[in-house]
Amino acid sequence: MKNGPRRMFVVPEPRPGTASVFVSNSAPVFAGEGDISYMCGGCGTVLIAFVAQDQIQGLIFKCPTCGVYNQIERPELDLTRQLKRPN
Repeated sequence: MKNGPRRMFVVPEPRPGTASVFVSNSAPVFAGEGDISYMCGGCGTVLIAFVAQDQIQGLIFKCPTCGVYNQIERPELDLTRQLKRPN
């Protein structure tokens, strides 16, 4: 991984049946064999480890550490800046 994990976008909890949401009790929620990783937009936990460019699209990941919902693509409503991040 060249530049470290990329930060995901925080999104509202999707309404039931409107999105595919990955939920796990531990992180990373998904791991592959690529060279890109993504971290939670809320707390920085790595949620997606070592995937290929564009391998993950249109999915939402619930962070097992802080409980916020994240996606890779820029959403219409981005809540990332509204969260208070730990220093």
